[in-house]
Amino acid sequence: MTTQPMNANQFVSEVINACSEVVLESDKTRGRPMRLYHFTDVEGFAAIITSRNLWSSLATALNDAEEVRHGIEIGKAVVANRLVKAVTPYDQILADCLNDPTRAHFRISYDVSEFVVSFCAQCDKASQWLHYGRSGTGVALGFAAELEQVVQRDLRPIDYDRVSQTARLGRLIDAGCRVLARSGTPAPWMSEAAAHLVSIYMPALAVQMKHPSFEDEDEWRLVGHEIRRDGKPLAPAPAGLKWRRRGAVLVPYEELSFAGRLETLEDVVVGYSSPLGLDAVRLLLSEQCMYPSVRRSDVPVR
Repeated sequence: MTTQPMNANQFVSEVINACSEVVLESDKTRGRPMRLYHFTDVEGFAAIITSRNLWSSLATALNDAEEVRHGIEIGKAVVANRLVKAVTPYDQILADCLNDPTRAHFRISYDVSEFVVSFCAQCDKASQWLHYGRSGTGVALGFAAELEQVVQRDLRPIDYDRVSQTARLGRLIDAGCRVLARSGTPAPWMSEAAAHLVSIYMPALAVQMKHPSFEDEDEWRLVGHEIRRDGKPLAPAPAGLKWRRRGAVLVPYEELSFAGRLETLEDVVVGYSSPLGLDAVRLLLSEQCMYPSVRRSDVPVR
């Protein structure tokens, strides 16, 4: 069968679509939780309630940035194994892109930024309160899983399985290969473009992965991606990006409003060691027309 030659825009679009399909694959082995718990400190709790917004922050600017590298390192190993079996321009360039993201790119430079809000499917484990709940002094906000539709972000379970992670990253790499194969005899710029685009989508998949030692957290994330071409977003965040400081780090974030569905906040759990009074919590919530259950955690974390 004779294939029609692709122009640059068509080729780039097909690679982006192929990568997006892999990143958005559904994990049908994990049942969706009925409720999602977002841990924060008292100041964050008050800000969320009074603004009726959750903050979706740039993943690589958070404490979890090292966890993104976990997936990237697996992706590098997959490419290295492919190169042992057969050396192709695509795999060689992809290895270079992953090892040095600042290297010169195909004619036009694309980038993908991942914005996340983290949740746990439950809030009754000491490890969750120690790591996310400020050693028992924080607050856990329990939202109905319908929050995904309210804020229009994809709810993704964190993958803790090394075999699954390797397979998924392999499918992402294969996505670029398939588009190259459909192009007939690919021009050199096509291998460069496909490798570049696959490399920038790898962190978008890696934010859905963590080391197996974290499996006890049972984490889920609301995930959004911003694609930029030559530094300009193709589809800017509706409310624009905002910025906050975390120590010496500047963290960009999006505001995700749940103001239209306040009832999605179903449960507020105050940490076992928090001096925050439940009456004060209920008063703040009622002032904002929110009426979730309010309770103190019985997980003895100090």
